[in-house]
Amino acid sequence: MNLFDSLLTTQPFLFYVFMTLYVVVVLIIAAAVMNDAQNRRLTNRGTFLVGPFVWGLIVLLTGGFTGALAYWLIHYSALRYVSSKE
Repeated sequence: MNLFDSLLTTQPFLFYVFMTLYVVVVLIIAAAVMNDAQNRRLTNRGTFLVGPFVWGLIVLLTGGFTGALAYWLIHYSALRYVSSKE
């Protein structure tokens, strides 16, 4: 058994693979939220309280899914406040 075969069968290797995939997914979610927030700003719909960069940072700091859920609830769900000018 060579070193590469033993590396593939260890738990740390699987941990690093899954953590790398998780980080990539969180970065993609943060980029998507920043892109959507920037599009909202460009179409004069705006974002709640903070700009696109801060929303992307919120997504990164909360691990991706919680921040993205908060962004969606605030900007797209039926729970959000809809002004008469929209």
